Amino acid sequence: MSGPFVWKWDPSTNQLKNFSLSLIRKDLFFRVNNQQHLFTLEECKIILREVSRIVTQQAQRDFEQLMFLSTYRNDKLYPKPIQSNYIYADSLQGFSEAIFMEDEQTDPSLHSKERLHKLIINVNKNLIKLIDSCLKQRKERMLLLYTIIEEIEQIP
Repeated sequence: MSGPFVWKWDPSTNQLKNFSLSLIRKDLFFRVNNQQHLFTLEECKIILREVSRIVTQQAQRDFEQLMFLSTYRNDKLYPKPIQSNYIYADSLQGFSEAIFMEDEQTDPSLHSKERLHKLIINVNKNLIKLIDSCLKQRKERMLLLYTIIEEIEQIP
């Protein structure tokens, strides 16, 4: 990526054009690493709304497929628990600790502009962490779907 991506708003859909989790993640990484052209707090709010919209759509579609396949598997084949090496219990482990601001943010010797800049950097970094967590959860759902389909295909 040679520079920050320029996001465009689509007034007809009231959404960002060509928005994807992987693309916004790359853009955020570029901006945070260079500490230039960081998203403002208002832009982060819009990005968070778009991330939530996409994650909700993906999760709804994934869970519908998971429910259909697991019901078919349990009713038609055999009602034993799904055994998968892909399911992790600690998907969000460390995330809640990571979203707290660093102690230096409350340092009274920092000027207001410096504190605001550090806050903006942390919000941008935490958006990356949130997107990483969402992508990991999606990957786990896809691997679970794969496991169920693999079980169904192995039954004669």
